[in-house]
Amino acid sequence: MAGTLACDKCHSLVYSRELDTISAEAKSLESQGKYLEAREQWMHALPLLPKSAKQAEWIEERAKQLNALAAKQQSQGETKWAKRVGPLGVLGAILLKGKTILLALFKLKFLLSFASFIAIYWALWGPIFGIGFAAMILIHELGHYIDVQRRGLPAEAPVFIPGLMAYVKWDAMGVPLDVRAEVSLAGPLAGFIAALACAGYFAYSGNQLFAALARAGAWLNVLNLIPVWAFDGGSATNALSKVERGIVLGCSAVLWLLTGEVVFFLVGAGFVYRLFTHDLPAAPSPKTTAYYIVVLALLAGVMWAMPGAGVGIPR
Repeated sequence: MAGTLACDKCHSLVYSRELDTISAEAKSLESQGKYLEAREQWMHALPLLPKSAKQAEWIEERAKQLNALAAKQQSQGETKWAKRVGPLGVLGAILLKGKTILLALFKLKFLLSFASFIAIYWALWGPIFGIGFAAMILIHELGHYIDVQRRGLPAEAPVFIPGLMAYVKWDAMGVPLDVRAEVSLAGPLAGFIAALACAGYFAYSGNQLFAALARAGAWLNVLNLIPVWAFDGGSATNALSKVERGIVLGCSAVLWLLTGEVVFFLVGAGFVYRLFTHDLPAAPSPKTTAYYIVVLALLAGVMWAMPGAGVGIPR
């Protein structure tokens, strides 16, 4: 029937090709940080969709999100330089956005979940190790949070599930795979910085608890780089081609042989599995590959320098 936007029988969209083109162009603009232009592009799709279509509802919601992102982008001009320096931008954003981070952390949901987190580890391993271990996990999550924020994307303060895990909720809709990978790897990078600080204090004071903290923190962050499930490594690996996955697999094997730490074998085993999954990206990402390898090597260096073996948690 003339003038209809969807087939009455099969419900397929009449302008599906045009919609695909609009979607691709809008996502490309979003990845470049051109949020208002992306919003305008998305709005071109609305006249091509039935008003009752779920896609139309999603586009209207996305337009609101892009408006918010554009407003936030205008107020964050001071962080633009941080985007140009890759992973080091996380460190720059910490310095520039310290006040914003503190305000986010003082929200009740964060405070209650983090207090419960500390209480469990305090009970298990005593106050110094318990607080230190919880703080290292917080720093890991802040790595994700800061990296999302410095890109002008919305993110919620870290939430802790006592005794299990912690996470940062953010909207990755329309974000390119390599950017998602960098956000995922920012957590282990921040975890390395925390572990390095503990290792430095151990070298200065000789306090074995800080050596244990450094080793446990590094070990936990390597574990999180196993490229499966909801681990950071799982998300980061989505941006890697088969060849790049093989390269990181080889580096993991070398680090396992050099350090004797089984956790690197687990990372390598995860990459063996990911060589045969059907989730390869459209294009390779050498930057993500290098980022992944550097973070693994830095964490291996901390573990190699600290006494003991394995996770290192005191008994």
